[in-house]
Amino acid sequence: MDPLQFRRKNSIGVGDKSPLGEVMKDCLMVETLQAGADAAGWSAPKRKGVGRGISMYDRHVGSGAASVSLKVTWDGGVVLTTTAPDTGPGSHTILAQIVAEALKRPLDEVHIVAGSTDDTREDGGVGGSRVTNVHGNAALKAANEALELLKAGAANMLSQPADQLTYDTDRFTAPNGRWVTWTDAVHGAWTLGPVQVLVSYDGASTAGIACIAVQIAEVEVDEETGQVKVLKVTSANDVGTVLNPVAHQGQIDGGVIQGIGFALMEELQLEEGKVTTAHLGEYKLPAIQDIPELVTVLVQKAEVGPVPFNGKAIGEMGNVPTAAAIANAVEDAVGVRITDLPITAEKVYRALKAKRA
Repeated sequence: MDPLQFRRKNSIGVGDKSPLGEVMKDCLMVETLQAGADAAGWSAPKRKGVGRGISMYDRHVGSGAASVSLKVTWDGGVVLTTTAPDTGPGSHTILAQIVAEALKRPLDEVHIVAGSTDDTREDGGVGGSRVTNVHGNAALKAANEALELLKAGAANMLSQPADQLTYDTDRFTAPNGRWVTWTDAVHGAWTLGPVQVLVSYDGASTAGIACIAVQIAEVEVDEETGQVKVLKVTSANDVGTVLNPVAHQGQIDGGVIQGIGFALMEELQLEEGKVTTAHLGEYKLPAIQDIPELVTVLVQKAEVGPVPFNGKAIGEMGNVPTAAAIANAVEDAVGVRITDLPITAEKVYRALKAKRA
C-alpha cells in the first residue's frame, strides 16, 4: 500500500480515541498529513536512486507547575521574574511578548529576570515542550492580576468603580469619558500598595490535544557505495497560533538538522568499554554542507491550543520524525531497510550486496 494512503487510512481525528484511550478534542492528523504530502510533491516522478519516505509524530503539550513574580515599577516599566532559564529557544523573549500583549505595552518596556524558587514558588523546570505553556500561562495570569491593581489605582483617581473601567493602549477610561494614562494609573496604584504579584500556575491536563508533525524526506542513494544524501526534508506541523515566527521556525529547522545527524552520522562507539568517538573530530554532527533544502508547512487552527493565545508545542516536534522518514526514503530508493542508526554508507552497501546475492 502507498505509505501516504496507509497513514491516511489509519489516522484519527476529533472524537476518536487514541491508543491510550484519550478522546481527541483536537487532532489535525489528516489535514497535516495531506499538507505535507502536497508540499513535498509526494506523487511526483523520481529518477533512479531517489526515494521519498514519510513519517508522522503525535505529541501532547507539556504541562505541570510554574510560578512567576511580576512588578510594575514607578516609572511604568514591567519586570517579570521567572525561574525558567532560557536554554536557547528564546523562552524569555516569548514570556516578554506574552506580558506585553496582555498589558498592551511596548515589548522593550518588559524586562525578564532569571530568578530562582527563592524569588517565586514551586516550579517544574524546563523540558518536555512545556515552557511556553506553563510559564507562559503563569506570566499571562500575573499580567492580568497586575492589570487589576492598576485599574484599582485608576479608579481611585477617577472616583469610579474599577470594574467599570476599560483599558486600551496607554489609557484607562471611565463610563463618563474621563481617563488617565498608564503612568498615572501606575502612580495611583502605588499609593494603594506595591504593584507586584506572585502567582502560580498548575497546568491543566492537555490530554486529547494533539500536536502533529509530518515529515517527508527525499534522499539519493549511490548504489555502488551505499552513500546516502538527503536532498530535501518537508515538515508539516499542526501549530495553532504561532507566538514568535522566527523562534518557531528555528525550532523546526534545528530539530530537523538534529534529526539528520541522528539518522546518518551521530554514533557513540565503544571499544572494551571505552568511548572511541570522544570528541567532535570523530563524533560527527551535521555541518552546513550536510543540510538539505528545508520546506515548512504550518497547519493553523487557533481554537483549542492550551498555550497562551491558543498556541501549541513545537520543541520536540522537529527532531523526532526525521530519522524514520530518512530510513523509509532509503528503502524506497534502493529497496533495503536499515533498522539501526546511524544509516551509514557501509550498512547500506552491505544490505545492497546481500540483496543482490
